[in-house]
Amino acid sequence: MADALAVHILALLAQLPPAARLGQLGFLAHMHPENGSNCGQWRMRLLIAEQLAGIAALLEQQGLADVLLPATLRLCEDPVAAVREKEAQQLGGMVGLLRQQLANLSGIQHQLQTALASSSTLLPCSSMLLL
Repeated sequence: MADALAVHILALLAQLPPAARLGQLGFLAHMHPENGSNCGQWRMRLLIAEQLAGIAALLEQQGLADVLLPATLRLCEDPVAAVREKEAQQLGGMVGLLRQQLANLSGIQHQLQTALASSSTLLPCSSMLLL
């Protein structure tokens, strides 16, 4: 990915429909330098690191946990200190967002359990819905 695109990745993702966002983040898996002593394109990684909290806010729980969080953790081990520092600043917000999404799911599950318990017509289906 060119540095020019890296500067605007958050704005680009914000313009895409939610279902299309995750597919555009495949480059994150290949962003970390292969050799720990090789700084590679560290400026691009820094630009991405600066935007990761904003990108996290655009993703659903699955994309955040499966794609963005692993990339974030890899950037926390970057050979360039500026990238590690910027990433460390973003990590707390991302973990908080993931915890919030999980809490929302827990609340939805509780509401569903309550609705199922009070409905005799949905009771036979409840075991399948609460997996």
